[in-house]
Amino acid sequence: MHVIELDTSLFEAVALIAKHDCVLVKDEANKICGVMTSYDVSETFVELGEPFLLLGEIENLIRDMIEGCFSKEDLEKGRDPLDGARPISKVSDLNFGGYVRILQDPCVMGKD
Repeated sequence: MHVIELDTSLFEAVALIAKHDCVLVKDEANKICGVMTSYDVSETFVELGEPFLLLGEIENLIRDMIEGCFSKEDLEKGRDPLDGARPISKVSDLNFGGYVRILQDPCVMGKD
């Protein structure tokens, strides 16, 4: 059985758990304070990754909703002002901030 410190990085622990199925965890007093298994690792990655996955899903849904609703010129108004050289020709060329800029622009949204 492998033993790791309480402050061992998650990435180090993952490698050991992948190799040995589980590790014992010891605290500052050198006492075993827990066991970490592959289940614990997967729970941690779900907890850390879920917000990013949800944001990605939200962005894809917004992109699908506005696809085909704006001209190329309208889409160019969504370009990040700090990234003026990047070509914008379709909705997927924009980031989330670009969607916000287009939807907040009264000149774009006021069109019939």
